[in-house]
Amino acid sequence: MRRVSAVETIGSVDVIASDKTGTLTQNRMTITKYWTPTTGIMTTEQPLTSAGQTLMRYLGLATNAEINRVDGEEQAIGDATELAVIRWLAQHDLDRSGLEEQAPRIAEDPFDSTKKMMTTVHELEDGQRLVIVKGAWDRLPLKPDQASLAAGQVAHDEFGQAALRVLAVGYRIIPADVQTTDWDDLTADLQLAGLIGLIDPPRPEVIPAIRAAKQAGIFPVMITGDHLVTAKAIAEEIGILTSELQAISGDELRQLSDEELTAQIDQIAVYARVSPSDKIRIVQAWQSLGKTVAMTGDGVNDAPALKAADVGIAMGITGTEVSKEAADMVLTDDNFATIMAAVKEGRTVYQNIIKAVEFLVGVNFAQIFLMVGAVLFGWGAPLLAEQLLIINVLADGIPGFFISQEPGEPQAMQQPPVANDESILARGLGQRLFIRAATFTVLTLGIYAFGRFGLTNGQAPVGMTMVFLVLALGSMIDIYAIKDRRPLSWSSMMRNPMLNRGLLLGILVVLAIAVIPPFRSFFSLVTLPALGWLTVLVATLIPTFVLELNKRWQARRQSRLVVNTAE
Repeated sequence: MRRVSAVETIGSVDVIASDKTGTLTQNRMTITKYWTPTTGIMTTEQPLTSAGQTLMRYLGLATNAEINRVDGEEQAIGDATELAVIRWLAQHDLDRSGLEEQAPRIAEDPFDSTKKMMTTVHELEDGQRLVIVKGAWDRLPLKPDQASLAAGQVAHDEFGQAALRVLAVGYRIIPADVQTTDWDDLTADLQLAGLIGLIDPPRPEVIPAIRAAKQAGIFPVMITGDHLVTAKAIAEEIGILTSELQAISGDELRQLSDEELTAQIDQIAVYARVSPSDKIRIVQAWQSLGKTVAMTGDGVNDAPALKAADVGIAMGITGTEVSKEAADMVLTDDNFATIMAAVKEGRTVYQNIIKAVEFLVGVNFAQIFLMVGAVLFGWGAPLLAEQLLIINVLADGIPGFFISQEPGEPQAMQQPPVANDESILARGLGQRLFIRAATFTVLTLGIYAFGRFGLTNGQAPVGMTMVFLVLALGSMIDIYAIKDRRPLSWSSMMRNPMLNRGLLLGILVVLAIAVIPPFRSFFSLVTLPALGWLTVLVATLIPTFVLELNKRWQARRQSRLVVNTAE
């Protein structure tokens, strides 16, 4: 996590816009099928045809990846798609260096995300030049009058529907005396060599992670450079794209105005063939609806979108340094499931902040009302300054510190995200603060009156001692009712051992102050009679009892609201 504030923000995201390759899939491409105009669709398990050999050779020549063996371990360098080509060559005892000895590379126009293709120029033995272009099927400048184009389109769609990533290869042979450096001229009117279909299996943990995201009220979005047909197939497989949602291409996206995009963005789950600028539009459209957006990216061009998102997430393995600098957090494993783990952690942090506020604010308001109420009744101050200080240090400080270590509640990922404009007092916090403050105020005033006027004949130190014990012990014990929204149980009480040990220490210190004579005298406390101790014991449990009753009443009320809404 590069920015601490992102820990809380990631817990409140409404939308996660994720790249496909490497994040939703394993980023281990494998060529499973190929198509050529003369062979039709073939699997790589079948004997390699002559046309297949030519296609494979062209792919090998137009590839920059390398796989080396160092100390018996494989070291792969390059793009996952090109590495798949290298592995295909190795299956037939070929390698890129051997191919380039026969046809040396003399020029290269590298791949970029805008044109979505790569071009290499090679010198042939007869002196002519071989131009090879590999890239997206719909971007290759193929010669239009080829009879094979219609069959190629059919093969492309069949590959896409099978969730295969498709790579097309075109070529042309030019005379040696052609000196043009215009790549558009060099790549015009290509002959179609064929297509390959690559599978990039989804990560096994992604499907349950997508399900968990939807249960948490998060809208998962897939953004990919793949063709729309392929993107839809993969998105349907992992659960992002359902029947009620849409998938659109970058061309369709660019035809929409900002207003049109905003109006229908909550119905679009898949974006294919998008550019880096398209990603910024997607982020801003969601943000215009008041949503908190997390965006993943790995390239240099992704940096603006990562900056624009509320939480920018860079890839730790495949990401560039520029993308990592622009991001708020970096995924060390490039895994979507890790994002969901971060969301859960963020929600836990926010919940613990709310619990700390509820714990500290409620009892401090009660102390104010206690002091004011006692003065109004003419009783004078029910607690001395040093007594209030020890209560705030022990009863508030110790539990308030350890509640920050509280594990996430099981139901945290079944709740909707916190809205940007949501008040901290929302979701019942204001009501719970009132209940707790009122309970402690009435209880401590009653205890003081009982100790001073019921047990004794106007002896203020007795009432003061009882109030001290009830306020200190009661506010520590009722943290168990605060730290879990579910009804109190033994398992929930034992979930945070550090808190339990801190509370035990605080309770022992408070009892030592009330029992050991030097401490008791220093804090102006007195020895209580048996009835006084019994009253204190019962009274310390009352706030927890009241909070648990309120918790159950709120749960039943919420259940009735859900039933009425469903009806």
